Amino acid sequence: RLISKANDFIRHNAVRGITPADVAAHLGISRRLLDLRFHELSDRTVAESIVEEKLEAVKRTLSATGDRMSVIAVNCGFPNPNHLRNVFLARTGLSMRDWRKRGIADRG
Repeated sequence: RLISKANDFIRHNAVRGITPADVAAHLGISRRLLDLRFHELSDRTVAESIVEEKLEAVKRTLSATGDRMSVIAVNCGFPNPNHLRNVFLARTGLSMRDWRKRGIADRG
């Protein structure tokens, strides 16, 4: 139940640039307890869950808009476009441009 509440908070707030400490504060528990509970029930850390949720928002935005990468970075909670570019490539194996092209091709 605690992890479910944490995941809901992350899902609704990740693009606002939240941290694991924000999730713990929202739940009224320590960061350490949150990390322990996540470790027991999940294969990801709290921080990884936040990044994954932000990346899902990036993917949706890339597929649905023609927004510039700098705008997407800000709107999806990344500190700057370069950080987003590096994280996106590392996690997906594709550049954001290639992801967008692939999405357009899939819809066409």
